[in-house]
Amino acid sequence: MFRFSLFGIPVSVEPWFWVMAFVLGRGLDIRDRESLISTVIFAALVFISILVHELGHALSGRWLAGGRQSIRLWGFGGLAYNEGGRWTKKSRVIMILAGPGAGFLLFGAVVAGILVAFPGKAGWELCRFLVVGGEFPKDQSVLEFFVAKLRLIEVLYQLLWINLWWGLVNLWPVHPLDGGQVAAEFIPSQRRVHLIGTITGAGVAVAALVLGHSYAALLFGFLAWQNYQNMNRLRF
Repeated sequence: MFRFSLFGIPVSVEPWFWVMAFVLGRGLDIRDRESLISTVIFAALVFISILVHELGHALSGRWLAGGRQSIRLWGFGGLAYNEGGRWTKKSRVIMILAGPGAGFLLFGAVVAGILVAFPGKAGWELCRFLVVGGEFPKDQSVLEFFVAKLRLIEVLYQLLWINLWWGLVNLWPVHPLDGGQVAAEFIPSQRRVHLIGTITGAGVAVAALVLGHSYAALLFGFLAWQNYQNMNRLRF
């Protein structure tokens, strides 16, 4: 177990976090030095991005309600614990949304850096390429800058992809994802919260499986099963 403190908040990182980051970074397909470097880069950026996400929860929780905060990074992502404090529905919703919000801010900071480095059309085309793919920008300044910096392109791509798309996925109403936790603040029936989580999680898992995203299929399949189990417990 790797432990440290950041902004006065204890952080623990379980070995399974690194295992899953390794698998997600195609660590099982490592064949040479280049693929090993790519896997290490991906794992490091996943660590940074999920830590930023959980810090969004923890720091906003400390600011809004006080209490004691801690962060745990585990196999399926991260958890921020807010113990004690004085909570209202509004402050809890803000704290929950501050997690993906912190990731979106990191996404925005990277985009802003690109646009400062490459003003105008060239910068926007590079951002489009990094976020949604397509053709690499043909602007000469972009081509000359990145011709010997392919690793930097990889870092920028992973940072933008993780903090935008993972943040959006996290807003699905599937408990205990952030979207599911927000839903629980507004839906009086916890059984209904888990029913929504079961249906949504199963649907996303099937869609991910069809699209070839095995990790997302595994994650949402597990969450759907977890919500189904919780729903059944609340029946009685």
